[in-house]
Amino acid sequence: MGALGARLATASPFARRLGVVAAVALLWRVAYGLLFKYPNDGCGQMLCGDALYYVRQAQVIAGGGFFDDPAAPGMPAADHPPLTALLLVPAAALPYVDVGAARITMAVVGMLVVVVLGLLGRELAGERAGLVAAGLAAANPNLWMNDALPMSEAPAALAVAVVLLGAYRLAARPTPRAAVVLGVCCGLAVLTRGELALLVPFTVLPALLAAPGAVPLRRRLGTWVIVGAVGVATVVPWTLFNLVRFSEPALLSTNEGLTIVGANCDAVYHGGGLGFWNLGCAEELGHLIPEGADQSERSHIYRDEGLDYISNNVDRLPTVALARFGRVWNLYDPAGMVWLNQGEGRESWASWAGMWWFWLTTPLAVAGLVVLRRRQVSIAPLVSTAVVVSVTAVLFYGIVRFRVPADVAATVAAAVALTALIDRWQPPDRAPAGTAADEPRPQPAEPDR
Repeated sequence: MGALGARLATASPFARRLGVVAAVALLWRVAYGLLFKYPNDGCGQMLCGDALYYVRQAQVIAGGGFFDDPAAPGMPAADHPPLTALLLVPAAALPYVDVGAARITMAVVGMLVVVVLGLLGRELAGERAGLVAAGLAAANPNLWMNDALPMSEAPAALAVAVVLLGAYRLAARPTPRAAVVLGVCCGLAVLTRGELALLVPFTVLPALLAAPGAVPLRRRLGTWVIVGAVGVATVVPWTLFNLVRFSEPALLSTNEGLTIVGANCDAVYHGGGLGFWNLGCAEELGHLIPEGADQSERSHIYRDEGLDYISNNVDRLPTVALARFGRVWNLYDPAGMVWLNQGEGRESWASWAGMWWFWLTTPLAVAGLVVLRRRQVSIAPLVSTAVVVSVTAVLFYGIVRFRVPADVAATVAAAVALTALIDRWQPPDRAPAGTAADEPRPQPAEPDR
């Protein structure tokens, strides 16, 4: 306690305030998980959807079966990229473990998102903006409702926040060492959710291209190549591990085929499930799966069936793509999206809170982007998250949890707008913290000798 007390005493006011916000965020996330997830989650069971896989996979790993199939002992498994399951292994290894330990683990990850967004806000617009960003992140239902679920959304939010912070810092100081660090972060993001590979071309590259003009273009592009190469190197061990244990290639996961067939079938091309995903579409193909087939072989069959369905229903693609886009951005059938969210453990009241938060804060986020643009701060990395989300939804299916990258960026952008409003209302004789008034004033030139 003495060392901790000494460290707290020497911490900056910003660090102490950010720590308080993070602590409150953690307390709420833990309380939400304990109060609203027992005895059952929003789906009526203890675990729902992908959470069931992640917790069981972590338990298998903790028991010594490294990524063995929880449903078929001795068979290899790669239902999803590995990082989320690995994060849950310590919780699974605890004696008398239940799903509560997994929820608390994700609550801690959610707290770290709050901290990183506070640092990102400070990087973009000063300390006050950083604290406001952290506060908004702590209160944002679209973040905390995922932080009580042992799924990949909380780690994905953290990965996106870290990549955004790293991209802005790398653009300001494009050194090889910083590029390597950011490359590792990008690789870890991909090992969390495969679609986050889009961050490398859509987020990191625009940030570097918008770097100060004094940095030669060739150096900026070279730095980006380093980021991409290190990111690939970070992912390669997992890919090689999969290539030697599955019958069919599985670069990141064996979920590709299941995703494609579940998003391309009658149930989601027509009717109330338009633009969503349906597990029943894969279950109907059970007669095509050979006995003893591993996950990669099943994925290959599902993928072929899904692609065949697409080719036979090309006329429906524009309508389906528009519905997917509308679902992920709360523009199409929000009530239906709330109902579908319950299948993954999100209570209807929490989903509605997330909807209203999105609708109310999006104008603020847009205003924040305008403020940053006027201050000549590049908004391309923040805006790129909307591109990543839209591409993911249109190519696969629409669900609000795919919007996590944009929710992370919008939280910071909204904080910039709120901070600008606070600064405008503040009396002129009180300079806001973290603004230009806090910067050292230029000293008069030393007289000639």
